[in-house]
Amino acid sequence: MKTDRKASIQRIVAFLGWERDERWVDRAVIESSFDAMKQRESVFDHATALLLERGVSPQSFLRSGQSGQGADALSAAQTSDIRDRSSTGRRLAIRGLSAFLQ
Repeated sequence: MKTDRKASIQRIVAFLGWERDERWVDRAVIESSFDAMKQRESVFDHATALLLERGVSPQSFLRSGQSGQGADALSAAQTSDIRDRSSTGRRLAIRGLSAFLQ
């Protein structure tokens, strides 16, 4: 996704079966940049508040923006589960994203 964010977003939209509107794809490209997300890190959603209540630092949500660092944070079982879900093509529920694309 980091090398060609627009193409990645277009693949996600196609995978979810949503109608592709280039204006919204272009907006998603801008809004999904590391800098844009880092600026809005503290307002992601209500789940953020729950994590903050449990002592999670707001700066820990978005780390350095470097590809491949998830392997350092995930266990082998978690990585395997993610790969299994991806390889079988299961659709993941993405709450709120459909409203963004409308």
